[in-house]
Amino acid sequence: MKAVLRPRARADVVAAVEHYRATSEDLVDDFIVDLDRVLARLSEFPRSAQPVQGYPGVRRALLRRFPFALFYILDEDALLVLRVRHTSRSART
Repeated sequence: MKAVLRPRARADVVAAVEHYRATSEDLVDDFIVDLDRVLARLSEFPRSAQPVQGYPGVRRALLRRFPFALFYILDEDALLVLRVRHTSRSART
C-alpha cells in the first residue's frame, strides 16, 4: 500500500527537519531514516498501528528514535498520513 503525506503532514515533516537541522545535519538524516522505516512498515502492514480513541478510522504509529507520531487513515488504495506530530507538544494545530 502506498503512503501519501497530506499537505499538513508534509509541513510537519519540514518543521521537524528544520528543527533538527539547527542542531545537527546527522539528526536530520536519522529522523528521515526513522520516518521512512515507519512508512515502509505501515505500507506493508497498514493496520499494525493503534487506532486513535475518539477519532474513527484514524491510527497512530510512533517513530522509534524520535518523539513523533504519524496519524493516518486508510483509503482504498493508499495510506493517507494526516499529521506527523511531536508527542510532547500541544495538539491544537
